[in-house]
Amino acid sequence: MTLIHLIRSLFEGTTAVKTGRYLYHTAEPKNRKVIETYGLQPKFSMKWTSSAEMKGAVLAISHEGRVDHTGSEGDVWRIDTYVCPEVGWRLDPNFDHNELRNMYTQQSIPIKALKLVHKGIGE
Repeated sequence: MTLIHLIRSLFEGTTAVKTGRYLYHTAEPKNRKVIETYGLQPKFSMKWTSSAEMKGAVLAISHEGRVDHTGSEGDVWRIDTYVCPEVGWRLDPNFDHNELRNMYTQQSIPIKALKLVHKGIGE
């Protein structure tokens, strides 16, 4: 990890950002019932970051049109941030932030803030 990447990850990973009304989260269709029952819960993934500070996260992206539908296999959930204004979002330190804003939160997203906007066909 370069010094610049380390500084950026420390700064972006701790700085809250203002979001638009909607954010988008992708999930495997096999998780649909759990999400419909409990909302989105922060999960830990070694693929996401090597930072020991991260205990788990819900990942989201700011533009639906830029969501990778992975061949339409994955579900796409729209998060209405106006319904859960108490949830704090931060820039994901694993991405450069040009037009596409990858974000995360370490808080749960309630069911009432979610809408399934694309049903994936994956197993």
